[in-house]
Amino acid sequence: TKTAIADGGAVVLDNTISNSFEANYDLSDLVGGFDMVIGGSYREYVLRSNGTLFTDYDGPIKTNETGIFASVQKDIFDGAISLNGALRYDKAQNYEGSFTPRIGALIDIAPNHNLRVSYQTAMRAPTMQDQYIGLDGGRAILFGSSPDSVERFIYEHNTFNGSYTVTGDMVMNNSYLAVPFQLGSAEVANLDNVEPEYVQSREVGYRYNGKRLSVDINAYWAKYQNFIASKVVFVPFYGSVANGSALAAMGAGDYEIYSVDNNTDEVVRTMGLDVGLDAKIFGKFDFGAKFAYNDMDRSNIDPSYETSFNTPKVRGRLSLGSTEIGDNIGFNVSASYHNAFLYESGFADGIIPANWIFNASMSFDVPELQSVIKVGAVNLTGDDYMSIPVTGMIGSQYYIKFTLNP
Repeated sequence: TKTAIADGGAVVLDNTISNSFEANYDLSDLVGGFDMVIGGSYREYVLRSNGTLFTDYDGPIKTNETGIFASVQKDIFDGAISLNGALRYDKAQNYEGSFTPRIGALIDIAPNHNLRVSYQTAMRAPTMQDQYIGLDGGRAILFGSSPDSVERFIYEHNTFNGSYTVTGDMVMNNSYLAVPFQLGSAEVANLDNVEPEYVQSREVGYRYNGKRLSVDINAYWAKYQNFIASKVVFVPFYGSVANGSALAAMGAGDYEIYSVDNNTDEVVRTMGLDVGLDAKIFGKFDFGAKFAYNDMDRSNIDPSYETSFNTPKVRGRLSLGSTEIGDNIGFNVSASYHNAFLYESGFADGIIPANWIFNASMSFDVPELQSVIKVGAVNLTGDDYMSIPVTGMIGSQYYIKFTLNP
């Protein structure tokens, strides 16, 4: 089809480009007592979708982001402690600039044992989609909420009851929160333009490096302010939410669902733990184990927001392999697991079921041909699984690979 999505077709004419420039300079030879690196980056975006994806109805949208940084590192106590710090300044064209510092330390607590700690801050500017998208995602109209995009936005809705035009101002100032409305409460949305997101994180890690065993443990705690998320609202085609006259449109079904890129008023907290272990067993087998725990505290987040955290709370992986089980023969088997979790996006929400995936392979060296033959299977059990809602299921792959090394 050659018909754009806004006109009922499926075409997205996206010829967007980005131009990037980065430069770093090591000043360590010019300063005494510590290592220092400075740098900067510049990125320009030129959005060209002819109104099929972004609100560039009348021509390309140009915007840019700039960042500069300085980092220092110094060893003390004969290298037993390595201190590092950095300061970064970021400025996006549509937003005020922001300074974000970082400090950290790597501490040797014993031979082959080290501890690392850090405190970091960061600013994340809204993406181009957060600012400028204007797309029918099926379940909702995806709506970027930068001020200039809101001013340009216009969408024609053709219904059984007639044709209606929705403007950006209607979405921002004349809409109801979807979740409360579904529960019987007509709460006015009162939306604001999307702004940068800020995070503060603390990390603690430990690592042991032995001849036959290595262990790595890392934990983090993060606090987000102005967390960027999508707020789902109902936009009536006529009437006013201020005086309640828009309820007539809602009752008649004359409204549309919009997913508006926005910021949470509440502080959002996440935390996680990663544990990794690698070991040599019986002198010839390589064993690996990884475990990850990640969680977002949703207890104080407005339920009208979709955070798109999209991360399993529990993930794990076990592997066993060897290249020494016989002359020119090797093998590897692995098992991966994640628990069930909520996946959110502008196109679909859904629960991704818990899943185990088993992989296996064997390799055979053929010295006479200077080659390797490898046979294996991905998702050995053949049980199809899902990674994203309403997409195709992922099956198994069985393969034979021949590699020639002349």
